[in-house]
Amino acid sequence: MGSAHLVGADLMLKTGRADAAAGALNALRSDLYALRKASGIVVLADCVRDANAAADALMVYDDAALDWSKPETRFAIAARASIYGYLLARCDDIASDVVRKSRNSAADRWRPCRPRLYPHSNRHPRHKPVASRVRRTALV
Repeated sequence: MGSAHLVGADLMLKTGRADAAAGALNALRSDLYALRKASGIVVLADCVRDANAAADALMVYDDAALDWSKPETRFAIAARASIYGYLLARCDDIASDVVRKSRNSAADRWRPCRPRLYPHSNRHPRHKPVASRVRRTALV
């Protein structure tokens, strides 16, 4: 199946359809990810992909309207933050020394880049970063 994605991507690039080629290459990337995962092969790119998925799951809680009085909310955030932290540490273990020394912390190295809703959203009065909520939740 992988070769079909490559042939499709090549044809799309030759016809000037870069968006369709990107789709074919992303499908190939997904196939290779699934194959490596099923085979027990671990590479840094897959680890970063898993960490990004965990970050996406955690960012669901980046909402000022959360009901912090519900224990299930606090526990869900703490659990997802724990999974994200585990995956960041795992990526750090897999990374070479050169990659590891290129940034200050695991969160800086493997953090997915996401656009902000506000240009300076950390200064917006209604915005509270998830990390501070998790820290506050851990104290509850």
